[in-house]
Amino acid sequence: MKAVVAVLFCAVATTTTTTTTTTTAAHVIIPLVPHHVQQQRRRQLISVPSSHFISERPQRYPRWLKERELQDDAPVAQQVAGLYQGYGTHYADLWCGTPPQRQTVIVDTGSGITAFPCSQCQKCGVPDYHLDALFDESASSTFSTLSCGSCLHGSCDVTKQQCQMGQSYQEGSSWRAQEVVDLCYVGGLHTEPLTASTTTAHFSQSLDPMHAPDLAFMMKFGCQTSITGLFVTQLADGIMGMDKAESSYWKQLVDAQRVDQAAFSLCYSRSPTAAREGTAAGGMSLGGTDARWHETPMVYTDQSGSSSGFYQVYLRKAYLRNNADHKIHYIEGLSEKDLNQGNVIVDSGTTDTYFHQNFGRKFYPLFQEMTGEKFGHKGMSLTQEQIDAYPTILLQLSGDVVRNRQVAEQHGGTVQGLVGELDPDHPYDVLLAIPPSHYFEYDAEDKKYYARFYADEKRGSVLGANAMMGHDVLFDIDNKILGWAESNCDYNQLVERYSNGKVIPDDPIPKREDQKKNSEEPSNNDEERFKPEDEDMYSRSEPPSTLQLCTSSTCQIGVTVFVVGAVIAVGYVLAQRTTAGYSGVGEELTDAELEMQSPPSMHYRDDYNDDDKEIPSMT
Repeated sequence: MKAVVAVLFCAVATTTTTTTTTTTAAHVIIPLVPHHVQQQRRRQLISVPSSHFISERPQRYPRWLKERELQDDAPVAQQVAGLYQGYGTHYADLWCGTPPQRQTVIVDTGSGITAFPCSQCQKCGVPDYHLDALFDESASSTFSTLSCGSCLHGSCDVTKQQCQMGQSYQEGSSWRAQEVVDLCYVGGLHTEPLTASTTTAHFSQSLDPMHAPDLAFMMKFGCQTSITGLFVTQLADGIMGMDKAESSYWKQLVDAQRVDQAAFSLCYSRSPTAAREGTAAGGMSLGGTDARWHETPMVYTDQSGSSSGFYQVYLRKAYLRNNADHKIHYIEGLSEKDLNQGNVIVDSGTTDTYFHQNFGRKFYPLFQEMTGEKFGHKGMSLTQEQIDAYPTILLQLSGDVVRNRQVAEQHGGTVQGLVGELDPDHPYDVLLAIPPSHYFEYDAEDKKYYARFYADEKRGSVLGANAMMGHDVLFDIDNKILGWAESNCDYNQLVERYSNGKVIPDDPIPKREDQKKNSEEPSNNDEERFKPEDEDMYSRSEPPSTLQLCTSSTCQIGVTVFVVGAVIAVGYVLAQRTTAGYSGVGEELTDAELEMQSPPSMHYRDDYNDDDKEIPSMT
């Protein structure tokens, strides 16, 4: 688990530039959409009836969407599932067992094991922290342990003749587990288990939440018997490994022949808080990518030179864009060796972005020169205007020349996400931008902002969940590429748009307007930056028209009786919760207390070791 900075692509004009260290804004178009604007746009889309989506798609991309079959050979997703906001990281619903039991798991491209606490786990975050109860092995008719000859990731415990596994982390977290197998699937409905025998296709299968159990398979995973540190206090129950290991979820899915291609994509959006009932925060595509997510064409970085189990990118250059005069300043003195010292990996399980200290030696002085301030990580009281005045961080990633040239040719030579004339020697590189509204994060507890971009690592660099925000990121293992396309990552909107008017049986993810909000979210003053999203719902001067219809005495008496009955029922339920037989911290919290605010960043990835299997070196 590790913070959240949204990154948006940069459109590059085809005009020529010089190779000086400063370039005017006329040469580079950077449509960086602040987070609160993204939220407003998503709310507007969600509030429109589904028929509007079918007849009037946003005018930004219909031309190339119609031509997407001409783009490239990117695999098409066979399932799209919703994701949720955790403490900086994103998690998915993993349903395991017969009948299925829900276990929420962090989606982690930096590890290769799926694991969550089982019934024998003591002091394992339930019910104080985790969302779900411990997995009950005895309640599943398809559960079984693995003997030593069947271990996929674990090692044999000869005394017990069982497969055992575990991981420990330098910051103090660890877990131990027994390797087991059971029937599992991802996605579906958030609050209700599904089985393949009881579901039918309602519309496009890949987006249909009822389609999820069709991809169920006998998965080998870690049944945790002990956990420590951050694994106890995280919101999600466990972790789902998605790196290149044989034990990763996607690899087992392919081996079980549930999907045809060794590929998946992650589309992350962001919420300032994580509600226990589930906060919609994007989606995951299995078997490939779904172009219906995309607001810009997908562009690619090459993975062919990566020899480790991680997903690597190669940094070519870095820049800072002055948001006052729109000039782009090249960070001088940074060689490609400096930028890629220890390798640069894309890790969805790490919250923030971390760079090698070589990067910091050049980044920090330029940042101070441009702003008059030292870049630091202490809390600051800032207005929106003050945040917007900070520079935007631009990262140039080595691109897949053949694929990106093809994409550029299909779209008239100008494509958002490609470097273009900003670097005439490498026009088909990918350009990612981290605006200040994304590398600063608000902490509602002390009402301050914190920078979530670090440049002091000693081993390697990590593009965490923040570097993936606002994109559908394709991890195509078969073709050895990573794909990047800008997206609002709104799963509910996508399902609604392509449901063809058919009734969706249940919201796969609770919609944001249906979730209770507290007033901790900041607004446009020194202490709070944003107004509550649903403020307009509470500012009406008149009651809804449906209530105005009840004007007769008989109707009003009926309403009064109903309200009194409801109050009595609620009082009875509350009285029952105070009995000796009732327990559970989560259940006793108020609605406001259930809004879980993101704690300081938690960084696992580049400091961990595996007790049973050495992780590929980043150096």
